[in-house]
Amino acid sequence: MSRKANAICEAINRRERRFAAWAKHDPTRTDLPVPQNIVSLFSEYEAPFKRCENHVHAIYRPSGDREATRYVLKAFLDLYFEEGGFVPLKKYESDYEEIRSEYFECLMPAIGEQEVAELLADRRFVVLEGPPGTGKTRMAVKLLSLPYDFGAPNGNRLALPKNLHILGTMNSADRSIAILDVAIRRRFAFVKLWPQFSVVQECGSKLSEEA
Repeated sequence: MSRKANAICEAINRRERRFAAWAKHDPTRTDLPVPQNIVSLFSEYEAPFKRCENHVHAIYRPSGDREATRYVLKAFLDLYFEEGGFVPLKKYESDYEEIRSEYFECLMPAIGEQEVAELLADRRFVVLEGPPGTGKTRMAVKLLSLPYDFGAPNGNRLALPKNLHILGTMNSADRSIAILDVAIRRRFAFVKLWPQFSVVQECGSKLSEEA
């Protein structure tokens, strides 16, 4: 829902050609305050910011254009009911789909293989974001077809040896990487390796033992 709320805000800002709306990237992080630059930009809403503090998930500054304000209300209410499993009435379906398709362009902007290849030529990596089933893996596999030949048996395909093991460590108490953690757990095996106190006693110092 947070990605859709951010996409709606981006669509609003594009439509109105001004910074009129903002949404928190992760509304579950109630331990994080609204960024100070956002508070400054929406200074006329100082009282709500102080009253709601870290629980402000999104904000919109209306103008004199009532039609624009109506669009914002419909977009966020549609999202709210959609997340609750409610569908719009038949006579409002076309309006709902029109608003949804507009902010979906911000949610999943079209990007071609050539654009990604050009980015890879300038950078070390490119992050492709999007919901499952949008072709990210298919594009990555196609881009791994390299313009030179490694010889048999790989040809022009990049291959990793079977004896290659990628080991990574993470702090189990670090909440800031929770979203990344979920994505990684879908793709890799996790093994818990807790510290062995006997090793600390044998190889560590007195300070490490006390810690």
